[in-house]
Amino acid sequence: MLTERKLRCFMAVADTLSFSNAAKLLYMSQQAVSKNIAGLEEDLGFPLFIRSRQIELTEPGRKCYELCSRMMKEYSSAISDIRKSYRDAISDTFTIGIQSYLDFGSAVTDAIGVVHEHHPDLTINVLRYDPNTLLERLLNKSLGMIIINQRYLRRVSGLREAKLSSDLLAIMVSETHPLITADSTAADFVTLPFIVDILQNETKDEYDRRIDREIEVWGLKPESIVSTPDRDSAYTAAELGLGIIVGTETSRMAQGRRLKRYLIDRTEPVLAVWRAETPPPWIEPLVALLQRNLKKR
Repeated sequence: MLTERKLRCFMAVADTLSFSNAAKLLYMSQQAVSKNIAGLEEDLGFPLFIRSRQIELTEPGRKCYELCSRMMKEYSSAISDIRKSYRDAISDTFTIGIQSYLDFGSAVTDAIGVVHEHHPDLTINVLRYDPNTLLERLLNKSLGMIIINQRYLRRVSGLREAKLSSDLLAIMVSETHPLITADSTAADFVTLPFIVDILQNETKDEYDRRIDREIEVWGLKPESIVSTPDRDSAYTAAELGLGIIVGTETSRMAQGRRLKRYLIDRTEPVLAVWRAETPPPWIEPLVALLQRNLKKR
């Protein structure tokens, strides 16, 4: 079935003549882009690209590209008009996205409650997503503001940010690990395998850079890297003794797990991020309330 996602993958590959570059533009894995292109070729019944040392459009692919260019332009224009009409109709609705495994207790809802007192007609929704989805939805304007760990924030123009808090970091290791003694410190575990989750739509290059940065910043010297498909699986792997995971004191994932925590001399900034273009006037007061509430914790 023809889908917008398949067409966007096709257009990105046609524009860059590179599956890897298209994946970076779309914040997708190269495998996902290839799968969508293969699905589109099956739907259409003809090949779109000549896959040799250099990617080229086939003749049917070139005609399809011209058609899709017109379609996408008309589609974007129509959707923009519809989106504007919809936003005008719900101008008093605002959605905040929070990184899925951060826990702030009642700090966020308390701050929203104060804003409601001054803006009773305003509706503020709160949704949770993984870091990559948060940024993607902020950029496509599905979210008005996001709350995210600094290490996950890619530098993108047109955004404003404010530091809400700095959470202490800890190395977490299975309570049954043989290296644990009464005198153990975080330094005793820095060479163990480092367990890392793969973010949604994260490319291999992005993954490698993130891991290298975290190892350096957190003072780790892991003998190996253990990759897991998501954060929950990473914590489970640590419980099973497969290595260590580094988490913050506000991590929801660590609660109730059989993990021993060892604080390290590092902190993890938590940021509020929003688009710089015409933000609502109550954004900065809301951020100030969040900063105050998180400082009290």
